[in-house]
Amino acid sequence: MIVDDHATVFISDRYFIVPTIHAAIQYAQAGKGLTDVVVVAGGLSSSEFDAIGLFLQPHGIALIDSSKEFARLFGSVSSGDNHFTAATLGRLLLAEILPSRYAHILYVDGDTYLCGDITDLFRLRVPSGKVAAALDGLFINLKGHTDYARKLRAYQSGLDAVVPERYFNAGVMAAERATWGRVGHEAFAFYRAHPERCVFFDQSALNVVCQGAVQWISPAYNFSTDFRLMGFGLHVSPRILHFSGATKPWNTRWHPWPRHLTDAYRAFVASAPALPPLMPINSPGQDRKIRNRLIHHMLFDAPGIVAPSHVIENHRFFRTYVQAHRFG
Repeated sequence: MIVDDHATVFISDRYFIVPTIHAAIQYAQAGKGLTDVVVVAGGLSSSEFDAIGLFLQPHGIALIDSSKEFARLFGSVSSGDNHFTAATLGRLLLAEILPSRYAHILYVDGDTYLCGDITDLFRLRVPSGKVAAALDGLFINLKGHTDYARKLRAYQSGLDAVVPERYFNAGVMAAERATWGRVGHEAFAFYRAHPERCVFFDQSALNVVCQGAVQWISPAYNFSTDFRLMGFGLHVSPRILHFSGATKPWNTRWHPWPRHLTDAYRAFVASAPALPPLMPINSPGQDRKIRNRLIHHMLFDAPGIVAPSHVIENHRFFRTYVQAHRFG
C-alpha cells in the first residue's frame, strides 16, 4: 500500500547497508498502511545497488541512489575521523532527496532494532517548526575523570549552552518536510562554519539549531547502548533499540545486548547471497579494541561501576525525566 504523505527513511553507505535494510524491513512490516519506507543509499556499485533493490522490492521498500547528491554537497567535507563518510550528513538532505508527495518524515538510523509497537510514532504529526526527538545519553557520561568525560564537558561547553536534559539523539527524528529542509540547511551551515565544535557531526549541529524547537518523544523510541548499560529498562519499556557507539550486535561478540540479536543478524545475512559480501567483518585487532573500549566504558562512564553514586544519580535523573514529561 502506498501512503501519500508519510515516509520512514533510512540513510546508509556501503558499510552500514546490511543492518540498515534489516531495520527497513522491520519498519515496513510494522508500518503497513501508515508509512512508506525508503532507503537512501550512497557508495554502492551499480550491481550492488541493483541486487539490494531486488531484495527490497517484495517488501515494498523504495531504494534511492544518492551517491551523486552526497558527493556534490558533502564530498569536500572532512572531519579527520575515519568513521566519517558523506552519508553521515545525508539526513540533512532528506527534503531535497525524497519524492515531493511526502509531507511528513520519520528518520531512523540503520543501527536500530524494532522490539515493540511504534504505531504512535508512525501516526505522529509534528507541528510546523518543531522537530521530534528523544533524550540522548550525554548526561550519563559527563561526570567523572576519564579522558572521555573531559572531552564531553569541553564539547558541551562549546555548543551554545546546550544542556544535557535538552540534548537529543539524532538517531530517531520526525518533522514536517518544510521544517526538515530549513533545519537541515541551517545545521549543515553550522557544521561547515564550526567543525571543531561538532564532535558528533550533524547531531551536534542539529542540537544547536533546534534549541527550543524540540517536541520530545519517549526514550522508549530511541533506547541507546548507554541506556542499556545503565539498566534504564527498569523505568521505560524499549520499543526501538539503538546500538549507538562501536559495539554492534552484528560486528562483535563484545556488546551489552541480548545474544539473540546477534543470531538474528547472522540469520538475516545468510538469507540471501547478495548480503554476505556487504557485511563488514572486524579483524581480531578491531575486536580487541572494541572489547577494551567497552570494558573501560563500563568501569568509568556508563554504568560507572567504580563510582556507584553516579549510577544512583543517573537512575534518579532518568526516572524523574520520564515521569515528568508528557511525551508527544
